[in-house]
Amino acid sequence: MERADRTIARLHLARLLDRLEESGHAIDLLSDGLARVPDHPELLALGGAIKGRVRKYREAESGLSRVLRLYPSPAPAELELGLVLWRKGMIPEAAAHFRQALDHERQPAGQLLPRGRSEPLG
Repeated sequence: MERADRTIARLHLARLLDRLEESGHAIDLLSDGLARVPDHPELLALGGAIKGRVRKYREAESGLSRVLRLYPSPAPAELELGLVLWRKGMIPEAAAHFRQALDHERQPAGQLLPRGRSEPLG
């Protein structure tokens, strides 16, 4: 299990690499993190978002759908999955995820609870 501060550093570095248009390195960094913490919502969501932007739609959809199965209320994952589906031309499905994102109440980062857990991840 990876320490929380290392996971946070990994997330920040991946965001920075993505902004520097080094998406491949960002995806590799996030994949390494997921090998250590497989169900981390932010690693899954950021990886899905980046993969969607670089047209790895199948991988993006898989990761974002996994976030929503494990953590049923994160609006950012709904939004990113909607964007992936929109880019794939799946307009009605994308609209449904955008509506879901609007309907979700926002939760503070790190406070997502997977089904069956009573303590936040962090």
